[in-house]
Amino acid sequence: SVMPTIVALAGGAAPAGIHGQDLRPMLRGEAHTADPAYSEIVGRQYATRTPDWKLVAGPGRERALFALTRDPGEHHNLAPVHRRRMAAMEQVLERMVASAVNTGKRIAGATAPVDDETMRRLESLGYVQR
Repeated sequence: SVMPTIVALAGGAAPAGIHGQDLRPMLRGEAHTADPAYSEIVGRQYATRTPDWKLVAGPGRERALFALTRDPGEHHNLAPVHRRRMAAMEQVLERMVASAVNTGKRIAGATAPVDDETMRRLESLGYVQR
């Protein structure tokens, strides 16, 4: 989300819990370390990416992991091979989905619906309460 940047340019502070960060340093040409990005396709897929890796989670336990530097076209699913990387990316994604779900409780339409299996997992981890 670019919201923190827009709010900062207007002289304000973004509300806590909003995804995204103030990109003004990058606009000035300063070094920038990117946080993992989050995206969702309404009710079907959730994804997180870093500059080097991307994890796409479908309904239930469906997962695809891509090494973006070697496979920018995302043709080779490495989830079965890189299990540690997959688990680490999955933890990041779970926190992001939980944050979106919790935001959606306060702001209508802020996130896509989450399938029951994913919701149960987020609840069991303590990230979300119904």
